[in-house]
Amino acid sequence: MTPLEILTRARALISEPGRWTKGASATTADGTPLNCGDYDGAACWCARGALEAAGFYRAVIPTSRIALRML
Repeated sequence: MTPLEILTRARALISEPGRWTKGASATTADGTPLNCGDYDGAACWCARGALEAAGFYRAVIPTSRIALRML
């Protein structure tokens, strides 16, 4: 997966303001926070969660995790 594909997928997850969240990588429709990497039933995402769900960690070298922690 290319970086452009990952960013495109992540953008699609947060393309509508109603699908944004903060304080958790992702939440369900009723606002229940989901654990990092466990996004079954996710309805809203933060930027980091959207990148994770789009495949960022599987596609980019592990040292990139340091940059994401700074978000």
